[in-house]
Amino acid sequence: MANATYPITLRNAEPETTPLGELAKLIDNLNTIIVETAHACNIELPEDQAVISLVDIEKGSSRLVFSFLPFMWQVLDKITASVEEGDLAALPIKAHNALHDISNQAKRQEWDVLFSEKQNQSYHIREIEISAQQPIAPPRPQFIKGTTTIFGMCVRVGGKTPKVDLASPNRSGLIHCETTKEIAISLSRSLYKNVALYGQALWDPHTLELVEFKATEIANQTHHSPVKALEEISELVGDQWKDTNVIDFINKIRSEGT
Repeated sequence: MANATYPITLRNAEPETTPLGELAKLIDNLNTIIVETAHACNIELPEDQAVISLVDIEKGSSRLVFSFLPFMWQVLDKITASVEEGDLAALPIKAHNALHDISNQAKRQEWDVLFSEKQNQSYHIREIEISAQQPIAPPRPQFIKGTTTIFGMCVRVGGKTPKVDLASPNRSGLIHCETTKEIAISLSRSLYKNVALYGQALWDPHTLELVEFKATEIANQTHHSPVKALEEISELVGDQWKDTNVIDFINKIRSEGT
C-alpha cells in the first residue's frame, strides 16, 4: 500500500529562511511522537521504511507536506484527540515529552504549529494548534521508578535499536524491553524460551502496571551456567506454559498488536 501524505503548517515561519536544524528537530520530535504512540497501540513498525518523512515544502508558504505509512492515520487520530481533549496522560511519556519539545520550539521560533483536520470512517484527525498561546505542558512525574526482574517467553529480539519482546501468560500484550546489543545477541539463542531479565523499570502509580523496562542484565547469567539459569527460571515460572501451544500463543499476541 502506498504511503499517504499529510500537511502540517508552520504559521509565521518562512521555510526558505528557517534553519535546517530547526526543521530537523521538528521532524525528529514528530517521529518520536508517532513511533512511541504506535508502540503503545501495539502496532508493529517495519524496520526498512521511514515512519515519517518530509516530502515537500510548498513554495511561498509555510506548509510542510509529510509522507506517512498508511496505518499511521489511527496513530495521528489518538495523538490529536489527546491534545484536543487535554488528556496527554493517554500518550506514552516519551511522546508527551516530544510534544512539549515542539511546544518549546514553537515558542522560541514564534511558530504556530497547525495540524489539519482529516477524517473518514476509520479515523478522525483533529485540527489542533501548538503555539505560545496554546502550549503543551510538560509531563508531570507520575511513574514509580525502580529495578526489578521480569519473566517471560522471549518471542522477538533485535532491531536497529536493540529490543526484546517478552510474552507473559498474565499479560494480554507483549512486554517491549530496551536493552544493549550484547544482551540482544545473547538472548537470540533463547528465542521461544523462558528468560529472566533484570533492569530499570517504570510503573503506573495507580495500577502498578509496568509501563517501561530497560534490561541491563540477564538474571543469574553472570552467576551460573546457562543451563542452571534456565532451570531456575523454569522453577519460577512453574506450569504456566504447560498447556500452552507456543506457536498459537505467539501468533495470537502478534495479531492483537496489529
